[in-house]
Amino acid sequence: MSRSYQSLGPEYVTAEVEKLKKIGEVVDKLWQREVSLYEQDESIKDFKEGPDALVNPNIFPYDRSLFPLLDIYHLIGESVNDYTKNSPTNVFDKKRRLPTNGEVRIAGYLPCSALALWKSLVPPYRAQNSRPRFLEALGDSSVELPSPVMAWDDIESTDFSFLEEWYYDIVSERLAWAGVTGTSSDDSIHSEERSVSSETDNSRTDSNSSDHEILPFDERTEMVEKSDSNLFGICNLPTDTGLRTKILLKLLKHSLSNLQRDHRLARAVLYSMIEFRCFDFGQDSKSGVDTLRYFLAVVHSESIRACTADCHDPFLNDDENRDEDGSDLESVDESFNESKDEVLRPDHYCQDWQEFESMIMTIFGFGIDFITNEHANVISAFAIQQYEAIGFIELDGGDELLGCWHDDFDVEYLNLVTHIVIGVGVHAHTMRYRMKKMLQKAYSKTGGNNTPDVQAELKKLSSSYRNCMRILVDIGEQSLRRLPANEQTANLGGYIVCALVTMLSDEIPLSLNKLTPVSDYAGNQCKTKPLLINPMRYSDLITNASNQQSLRLEEVRKIVLTDCVVDSENDEIVRDVFLSPPPKDVQDVVRGLFLRQLVDTNISGCGYGDFLAWHRLSASPLDSMIYEHAMQFPEDEDQQREGGWGLDEEETESHGGKKLVARYDFTVLMLNRAWNLPWSPSSNASFQLPFRQAIKTLALCTYRYGIPSAILVGLFEFIPRQWWPDDRIECWRYECQLTELGKLIKRKRFERTTPNSTPNVQDRRKTETKTFRFVTCSGCSMARACSNKHLKRVEGHMGNCKKPPLRPFTSEDEAFCREVMGDEIAPVVSSEKGIADGSGADDEENAESDDDSASWESIGSDEESTPCDKTSKTDLIFRYFDTNSYKLQKFEEPAFATAIDGAYY
Repeated sequence: MSRSYQSLGPEYVTAEVEKLKKIGEVVDKLWQREVSLYEQDESIKDFKEGPDALVNPNIFPYDRSLFPLLDIYHLIGESVNDYTKNSPTNVFDKKRRLPTNGEVRIAGYLPCSALALWKSLVPPYRAQNSRPRFLEALGDSSVELPSPVMAWDDIESTDFSFLEEWYYDIVSERLAWAGVTGTSSDDSIHSEERSVSSETDNSRTDSNSSDHEILPFDERTEMVEKSDSNLFGICNLPTDTGLRTKILLKLLKHSLSNLQRDHRLARAVLYSMIEFRCFDFGQDSKSGVDTLRYFLAVVHSESIRACTADCHDPFLNDDENRDEDGSDLESVDESFNESKDEVLRPDHYCQDWQEFESMIMTIFGFGIDFITNEHANVISAFAIQQYEAIGFIELDGGDELLGCWHDDFDVEYLNLVTHIVIGVGVHAHTMRYRMKKMLQKAYSKTGGNNTPDVQAELKKLSSSYRNCMRILVDIGEQSLRRLPANEQTANLGGYIVCALVTMLSDEIPLSLNKLTPVSDYAGNQCKTKPLLINPMRYSDLITNASNQQSLRLEEVRKIVLTDCVVDSENDEIVRDVFLSPPPKDVQDVVRGLFLRQLVDTNISGCGYGDFLAWHRLSASPLDSMIYEHAMQFPEDEDQQREGGWGLDEEETESHGGKKLVARYDFTVLMLNRAWNLPWSPSSNASFQLPFRQAIKTLALCTYRYGIPSAILVGLFEFIPRQWWPDDRIECWRYECQLTELGKLIKRKRFERTTPNSTPNVQDRRKTETKTFRFVTCSGCSMARACSNKHLKRVEGHMGNCKKPPLRPFTSEDEAFCREVMGDEIAPVVSSEKGIADGSGADDEENAESDDDSASWESIGSDEESTPCDKTSKTDLIFRYFDTNSYKLQKFEEPAFATAIDGAYY
């Protein structure tokens, strides 16, 4: 992926932002024109005239086939009381919602009945479990309609559960297409019932087959027996794709507008657009992109930005909220707001809006067959438009990012962007699953079928997958540039990280209705993802740094290329998508979001260290973020236990609190140990480039003169890392790290807009050179700073310096690691090579650490009476760190908690 990945062009995204603004203006003008038509038409509807006379293509419901939706007029006083066979539905009851204790009346609410939605928009091959009750309610169309449904509890009026069934039908068949053989009962609302799609189209074939295809709408309806007397419904919409899409978009606008506010109808419209593939239109992606632009413009114009899910709560105790029978009142007292201190009455039902809002994820997750470059530009532009609408201006990078930390203003609305991120992540994960399935079909040892058609589909899948990654990276970079750090933005950042990590994983099951974090499966289905408290997860990245590519290949062979021929490993898709590490842009976005504190780890399902370990990236104790607990796991102990963050090796207990902290610190201690081990061929890749170049030069020279390799390796073991500059070193002061992040953002933008040009000198990253070295802390030999002044201002460092796991690795630490790990780690032959002698520490500390027996006495008086074989690994680790570190620390707030009003000192 890293070799074929290219970021989105800023000029194309900027152009799309302008297009979305212009389309938004067009949408507003067209809507105002339509509203004027409603104002001019004050006549009472007489359904005896029939649908041909009542349906106007310029006003709701825009097409004769959607005539049943006109049953909203049953809600308008006594305007419609004539009951004939021409009535849209037989649901005359004004009550379209079941009464709840958490809702009050709202103005301008004209919902369609459940029967009207069913009759107008649900395809004949969907929601089969709900179909019998609606067929009974509709009755025989050749005679008068059945008696009107008047009872409060009649499901034909108020039960919209068929929308959920419709959703699960759509998603289930897409998962079957991707290669998922079944879904768990936890993910399905009808766990004991078969998916309808399996009985209505070519899904009848075995879901394990590699040729599962989702047929176009017209072909599917031909396979379903229809009644000749059915004159209305989705099957009777115009066959012209452009006209049909236009009708649905206008219907979406009307349902979301303050004239109707029927978000259940809006959901049904979204599902209909998915059925018709309005965002694809086969090979003509341009039409689908135009539809996406208009759709996003409509959603943007009608977004309920201030919904908090409890908008009705301030008004629940008012007697005038409901009529005597509990039904919603129609009028609103204009003076009512004054008694509520000008708190605006809600103009929506929170549950309906949030259900519609969450279904936007479905459009991007399952409603677009293949996301093209044009789709990607539009989606990224829409995210920028949302940020600008909220008021987030783009920062210029550098020092400006410092002020971005503070919560200077409330975040009113980020949910739309969040749901888009989730949808894009689900789409990417689906594409990866489908690619695995097609690769196994092409290279199977038993009847592989690597045809041009298979390769063509693989290219489309990989392109769509790559575009999803580009979208997530662009939204992530926009978030870094624009968002302050607070609870709401951390939710969004958590989903961005979760989407990126999930789409890079081959072991996480595809979920029916959500983006599942990796933490739900680490150590279980995801056997290759080391647990948070796995002692070797960091150290392996150093001791086996040169073998990471071969280890990644082994994973791909087991998980992706199962029972495939060897030639499959040379496939371009395999190399670019499955064998390559995450692109540098992805790594930078993830690190930047964690650094800016824009990630809720409880949502992301992984910490910063998890991202490094799971994707076999470089890790070193020089990275200050490795030591930040808040960047690795949730701070709330209940979330730690419930999320399985501290799951132990036997997966029998999930640790939390100080024990989880101690177990994590032990992984860092093992990292420190591995860092101080002598050079070896397997650890060569963990050394800085100048070091590796020097080693290569020496090897070539000695080879020329015939010096045995064993002597050469022995020589290399005595060469310390510190002899050459390391470009991974940076100042640990938080403000300097933010400044470097700002420079990185500016360099990326410069390189993308003006390729083959040299960035400004002031935007270059500060690294060690022959003439400049960072100041090194004498107490731990790890912390670095631009100057002694900055070193003193590294937040939290003074409390941790000279204490494990940050202190120089001593013989005491080595003895402790051997005690915990036993034969799992190789013994250090000699301390003269610098691992266990405490080199770099104060002489006084060295003298103390040389006395092993004295140091072990500090572990605790109760240890002498407790046999080692009865002490758990977790308890042993906790006591060591509690005695040697935690009890000795002076409390200091983390770096991100000390900034005040943009000034740090």
